[in-house]
Amino acid sequence: MKFSDYLIYLILVLLFFYLFNGQGLGLNLTVYAFVLVAGLSWIRPGIWNRRLNQVCISGFLLSALNFGVNGGAWTFAVTFAGFLLLISIVVLDKYRSIHSLFIYSFSGFFKGLEFVFSKIRGFRIFPSLPRFRSVLRVTILPLAVVSLFVLLYSTGSVYFNHTLKAIGEFINLHFGNLFNGISLSSVMVFLLGLVLSSVILFRLKLSNRNWDASDNIIRNRKLKRSGFRMMGLKTEYKSGVFLLLTLNLVLAMLLYLEIDRVWINFTYEGQLLKEFVHEGTEVLIFSVVLSMVISLYYFRGNLNFYSASKPLKVLGQIWIALNIVLLISAAVRVGHYIEHFGLAHKRIGLLFFMMCTLIGLLSLYVKLSFRKSFFYLLRVNSMAVLLVVILSTCFNWDRTIATYNVSYDSSAFYHLEYMQCLDGDALPIIYRSEEDWNGLRQNQLNNIELVDEGYYADSRYREYIDSRILNFKIRYRKKSWRSITLSECIAYDELQRL
Repeated sequence: MKFSDYLIYLILVLLFFYLFNGQGLGLNLTVYAFVLVAGLSWIRPGIWNRRLNQVCISGFLLSALNFGVNGGAWTFAVTFAGFLLLISIVVLDKYRSIHSLFIYSFSGFFKGLEFVFSKIRGFRIFPSLPRFRSVLRVTILPLAVVSLFVLLYSTGSVYFNHTLKAIGEFINLHFGNLFNGISLSSVMVFLLGLVLSSVILFRLKLSNRNWDASDNIIRNRKLKRSGFRMMGLKTEYKSGVFLLLTLNLVLAMLLYLEIDRVWINFTYEGQLLKEFVHEGTEVLIFSVVLSMVISLYYFRGNLNFYSASKPLKVLGQIWIALNIVLLISAAVRVGHYIEHFGLAHKRIGLLFFMMCTLIGLLSLYVKLSFRKSFFYLLRVNSMAVLLVVILSTCFNWDRTIATYNVSYDSSAFYHLEYMQCLDGDALPIIYRSEEDWNGLRQNQLNNIELVDEGYYADSRYREYIDSRILNFKIRYRKKSWRSITLSECIAYDELQRL
């Protein structure tokens, strides 16, 4: 590696420390992601040559940009997944699918770190201190990994975070004079920057055993011997025809009832709809996934080349088409729920999951029709899931939920406990003046059968929102530009005008 590579690495580490030391997550994540990709592109300009690389890197940058705009734990998780894909792009020799990149991401990361620190050991900046370099290599990686997990645990557990702060205060109280302002958190951030930024120095090429897998099924003319007897091709064909024909009839009857009761003649009579949507929809989606597994079993191998298999293939195609209709019926159920109970995170997540399932059914139809392999399904669906997941980060869902539910508070149940817990970005939307509060209460009492006067009499919604607004303003004024998001800026300006 060149000296300029180490210089870019050092700049990235220092930038990471500046952006994240003593800061929360916000625009700093966006800035670091773009600079990291810029540094990687400078060192390895050929990384943009492959179309799969372009999709993965662009997706990583888009999710990081969306985090700087909207924030949110889900967008952060997607950005982290994009970082894992970036690691695999650097360390894998040959690859053709997203799922292969994910499989090798963690192992590639740790092997890449081992490679980097071995090179640092050989890079003779301090030729007279070989023992120091050896100790650095032995200790830096474990400490950096420990820092990463401590950061994750402190984020996920309030109790662990408080305990960690207590330990830091104890060390600072008794040993603060020894370190003169160097805090434990600063050391952890610096070590984390060393680890994450090292991805630009990865030079190893791991082998991917399945990179040359075919998209088409290859006929296997050799009989495999095993300890138990498999059913013959004709027997398996007859079994598949009987099973799919029976399932198609049963599913057709179910769809007739669904279309009649759910699509056409559904009437809301004030019921909760919990069983109608949550339990019913989950069972329907599970049945769709199970149908995909059964189809994969019967069309996994030589039955695709059986001369008399056309009836079985037609039955499989009909079954997939009926399952698409069943999936649409499940979406209609969710639509009824949203119409009468408003938007919520789980309902939105369910719709995105249905979108992925629909793509899976369509790709399965292509597999049956054109003798595609299981690798083809993995390749197509992993790419589709990545694109859908990245698409899901392009929206500020808390503000979307708040806007929708406020707009339809005269026709849908306004769940006070849920609405008052939305992110601070949504506070200007869910804020209610005394006049707005009285109007909301009257709309709900007049139009929503589930609501009674006691529901609003016992609520401290306005007081809780006012308290959250005050705390939001105080926290925002204390933040640096590095730890805020664009939606927080917009929300703060809107709150100032209330």
